[in-house]
Order: sequence, then C-alpha cells, then structure tokens
Amino acid sequence: MKRVSCAAVIVRNPQGKVLLLLRDNRADIPCPNQWTLPGGIVETGETPLEAACREVEEETGLQVTPVSISQWDSVMNKDKIVVEQHLFYAATTADERDLILGEGQKLEFFSAVEWRDLNIAFGFKAVLEQHAVGSS
Repeated sequence: MKRVSCAAVIVRNPQGKVLLLLRDNRADIPCPNQWTLPGGIVETGETPLEAACREVEEETGLQVTPVSISQWDSVMNKDKIVVEQHLFYAATTADERDLILGEGQKLEFFSAVEWRDLNIAFGFKAVLEQHAVGSS
C-alpha cells in the first residue's frame, strides 16, 4: 500500500466557529463538493507542521500558528492508500472578510449547530465532534 502524510487544521475564531472549505465539484478529486478542514498533503522535505501552515495560507490567505492535536492512520479503500493524518489547532481573529479563497468553491466559519448539518469529507465531522469544536 502507498503511504501519504497529510495535515489538517481546525481554525477557530473568537466566537468559537470553525473554518471550513467547500471542495471543488470535480469528479477527478476525492470528496468533490464536500466541506473539509484546510489542509493537504505533506510535501517531500516538509514537516507536518510546515505543511499545515502552508496549506492554510494557500487555501485561506491566513497565517496561523498551529499546535499539534493528534495523529492517526486511515485507509482509503478505493485507492488502497494509507493516510497518515496530522491534526492541528489554530486560533484566529480573522472573519470572512479576511479570507482569500485560494482553493475550492467557498470558505466559511461555522458554529457546531451549523456544521453538524454539512456533508464534511474525510471523517472530519467526527474529528470536530471529538474536539467539541464550535460548541460555544
């Protein structure tokens, strides 16, 4: 099996809302037209922390200082890939006006009441539940 390292960041604003990105609606990408946390693949020579910072800035325009929360492996059965997922947390004072969409269709901050109704990719809804994100 192929092994891929990825980094994702739970970005929360002062109101406790979490930042999610709506993925492009293209058949050639995993989980099209679904919401996800900012993040992506850790590139060669890059640490997961460096990837987390880079991906957040590329996708949202925000510069954050992530803190590691956890790491786990999951298998994408369709592609027979083991994903080593690194999860980070970062606080921001930004709001939607500060966001620069660099990838996907849309960026938005959501409260727990709001994000619980969304179609969230890569098992990140369970991750948000586990970390009680947006419950304030």
